[in-house]
Amino acid sequence: KENPTDGDYSPVVSFVNGANLTGTALRNYLLANADIPQMINYAATTAIVQSVDSSDHNFYLSQDPNRGRWSIIPWDLDKTFGNVCCGNNSPFVTPAEPQDAVTSLLMRDLLSQPDWKAMYFRRLRTLTDQILAPGHLESEYDAAMGPAQPEAALDTTVWPTQASWAYGPARTQLFNKIQARR
Repeated sequence: KENPTDGDYSPVVSFVNGANLTGTALRNYLLANADIPQMINYAATTAIVQSVDSSDHNFYLSQDPNRGRWSIIPWDLDKTFGNVCCGNNSPFVTPAEPQDAVTSLLMRDLLSQPDWKAMYFRRLRTLTDQILAPGHLESEYDAAMGPAQPEAALDTTVWPTQASWAYGPARTQLFNKIQARR
């Protein structure tokens, strides 16, 4: 719990207990307490970038102080686009693949509901068409990181590291992983 620092974990405990319900009770609890569209969007975005170590950790749960609804905030996105770990070696179509070693109970709960699963796949299709469109991520990367290339070269000179971590090879490796994800 980040804020407030009052030591009262009862809201988090209450949400986790609600997520442990089953059947109609689970659905009703999530409808009343979760920001379902935001969680579906989080799940689809996570799947697109293949964030394999977010299946059961590396995210925050956040409760909106005005609406009381819970949402998911991503954190620690280093295992993306083919950087496998954590026993999750599936194609990662969803962040709750049955064959993966560990997955989030919350993601399994969301995707177990037929209408929410359909909503997930509609959102995944939309985001895939936008984000994974040929050249889109590459141009975003070049626009953001291209101006840093001279500074990165200076850093590599001062602090030598693996050759594959240099700007050019790292860029090529990332672009290949993006293409593989398409």
